[in-house]
Amino acid sequence: MAHFILGKMGTGFLSNVIGTVVYLAAQFLGMFVAAAMSYWVYSVTENAAYQSSSSPAKDYAFSCLYSTCPTSAQKNAQFTLLIDQIIGSAILAATVLAVTDKRNNDGGPRGMAPLIIGLSATTVGLSYGVNAGGAINAARDFAPRCFASIIYGKTAFTGYAGNVNSDYFFWVPLLGSFLGGCVAGIIYLFYVLAHWPEDENKQQKERKVTIEDAADL
Repeated sequence: MAHFILGKMGTGFLSNVIGTVVYLAAQFLGMFVAAAMSYWVYSVTENAAYQSSSSPAKDYAFSCLYSTCPTSAQKNAQFTLLIDQIIGSAILAATVLAVTDKRNNDGGPRGMAPLIIGLSATTVGLSYGVNAGGAINAARDFAPRCFASIIYGKTAFTGYAGNVNSDYFFWVPLLGSFLGGCVAGIIYLFYVLAHWPEDENKQQKERKVTIEDAADL
């Protein structure tokens, strides 16, 4: 969503929308397949543990192997959990925008973006993962949750009475991640991109043309 806000998913509005939809679909499909592969690898172990004593509590616990689940230690308002996800997602998205912007790392070591983004995701998960599980990515949470609901039933979406924060929690990381991306895109637009010289690209093109003209002479 941050890249969509900045218009980086296409050259025009329509292509930007189409690019965003295709990108999101690819992410969700990839995470669903990843969840299915994980289940396939560990199905024997999971089934052995699950079949020993099936219950709503166990359905919910096993679904949490694939998607994020909120804390059960204390009651939190869902609005609080939503703000939690918005902040965490915004931090991660802003990091992605910063390290992938070539104007920010001109002359710096190449290939560091994946490491920095990974460290950012880990840091956000460790610092903002207590309340809502630290999904910070809609595809990472919602797609595996869909797969978990196929295997372990509707508690993946409806929650379990034993967890005071799990009642239809699924929409929190889904909406929070999208809103966090939008917040990051807007912040980056006004506090970073807006301060780059507007004629930077124009000057570079003019300089290139001048050099080419001089070479022709």
